[in-house]
Amino acid sequence: MCIKTKEEVNKEKIAEIKQLCMSPESGSFYIKLFSLAIRQKDPVAKFILLYLILLSITAKGDERQIYVDKYIKSKQPDVKFFQYNKRRETIYTKLRNEIAHKRETKDPTEIIKNIESVLAKFQSIVQTSILENIN
Repeated sequence: MCIKTKEEVNKEKIAEIKQLCMSPESGSFYIKLFSLAIRQKDPVAKFILLYLILLSITAKGDERQIYVDKYIKSKQPDVKFFQYNKRRETIYTKLRNEIAHKRETKDPTEIIKNIESVLAKFQSIVQTSILENIN
């Protein structure tokens, strides 16, 4: 009887995701979206698709962004938070909202630069969420 370590299981799941991303037609909904997201050349398109995946995985009722931020905080304890009105939001939710909603005037070039600076880390968080939810 062979007992696999958590690291071995994670390596197998990563290999499975890579294989499914190579042929997204055979993958789950999240893997199809992830495959689409990582193929985007435009950093804003990639970021928004990645956020959509995380929102879909963590969504619970009307206050869905709260659950996205709770998940992010569990995976990246040192994530930077910002205050917006009465809510606290992670840098990722802040950037998503600056793109998706009318907020105080922001220079689009600055928003894109900020997205590019966090994109790799955010992609890793989303990949982890898919790994945790793959059957």
